[in-house]
Amino acid sequence: MTQAEFQTFLNFAILACAGLAVLNLLFVRKRGNRALVLAAAFLGLGATIYAYGQNGVGPLVYVGGMVVFLLLVVDIVMRTKPEETRKRQ
Repeated sequence: MTQAEFQTFLNFAILACAGLAVLNLLFVRKRGNRALVLAAAFLGLGATIYAYGQNGVGPLVYVGGMVVFLLLVVDIVMRTKPEETRKRQ
């Protein structure tokens, strides 16, 4: 894979992350805060991929990956909440 093909792949991944973030924002009424957390995770992933593609400093890319991981953990915790707790809020 050449450098140009790799950059095209990274650009496609960033575009896919942005599209999925917008798609999650469309479901805010149905899924509530979970949709916002997942949209933030997609935006964070897109930003991390962008930083990697621009040869960003290592710690910045690592922190971006950790933020995405933590947002996904928050999404899983919110998803596993008991149903009656979600209805009371």
